[in-house]
Amino acid sequence: MTKIILKAIIDIAGKPESAVSQALDKTEEKIEAFNGVQILEIARAEPELNEQTNGMYTAFLDLELECETPRVLMQFIVDYLPTSIEILEPSKLKISSEEFGDVLNDMVRFQIKNVNDNHNLKVHNYNLQKQIQQLTKK
Repeated sequence: MTKIILKAIIDIAGKPESAVSQALDKTEEKIEAFNGVQILEIARAEPELNEQTNGMYTAFLDLELECETPRVLMQFIVDYLPTSIEILEPSKLKISSEEFGDVLNDMVRFQIKNVNDNHNLKVHNYNLQKQIQQLTKK
């Protein structure tokens, strides 16, 4: 089993500032408890007001992690959606076709869930717009 050492950045944005701080704390706690992931280093940028995001506060976690397997890494990416990933070690990765298939299947399941969720939101939005039109006609 090849362990993977990587750097990852996880951005958090929102309002108010205290909510962003709490989200940073909660994200850090969840990563610490993530099975198959060990935090090697962590740096934290506290929330700052960002005028480019309509007055939302932004912050981030800059992490160096060790993941036990490529599948664990993929699950980490799906769960935390880092804005940046840099693999530090190994320089070349050798995995079995079975393990690679597992990683690909995880990616496909994630994409299918996102497509279905997106479709459901569009249908819900359409229905709400129809209801609004009916209410404004009265």
